[in-house]
Amino acid sequence: YTNDWNTLSNWGCNLLPTATTNVTIPTNPDGGFFPIVSTNNLALCKNLQLNASSSVTINAGRDLNVYGDILNNGSPNWGNGKLSFNGNVLQYFNGASIQNVNHLLMNNSKTGNAVKLNVDLQIDSALEFSAGRLSLNGKNLTLGTNTTDGLVIGAGINKHLNAESGFFICHTNQNNTYSLPLGDS
Repeated sequence: YTNDWNTLSNWGCNLLPTATTNVTIPTNPDGGFFPIVSTNNLALCKNLQLNASSSVTINAGRDLNVYGDILNNGSPNWGNGKLSFNGNVLQYFNGASIQNVNHLLMNNSKTGNAVKLNVDLQIDSALEFSAGRLSLNGKNLTLGTNTTDGLVIGAGINKHLNAESGFFICHTNQNNTYSLPLGDS
């Protein structure tokens, strides 16, 4: 066993997860390794569940593509890479505590809300829209940090935030924080 997401022997059937594979990361995985997305190979799954005390780390320059829902009861820190919501049905981002992602890509072709937050979310560097609306669903989304500006990339018609009683908090290059309610669509 290794911690590399793309090592066949790490997965139950010696097959890498696909866009239709539900993945559960247990509290005590075989071999004691939690997955790290660290290679150029495509890392993907359908639904992703992290059990208590487990983790998935996405290294810088790497992507984890999720085609279903996320339920994270483990480590809320996803690493320095890109977490991508891909799909064509409503997806949910659930967690036991505030989730921390470096770069979030919305790439869901569903009409209307494509991804709904059921947990507060901290995005350190970039919120990128290729397709789909991100519904805050009454939760808070913080973009950027006290030392790093957050970027919104590619937002436009049918690919944007939908507040639904949530708040968008954006750090500016003057290191000021503003809490802005967004209108529902």
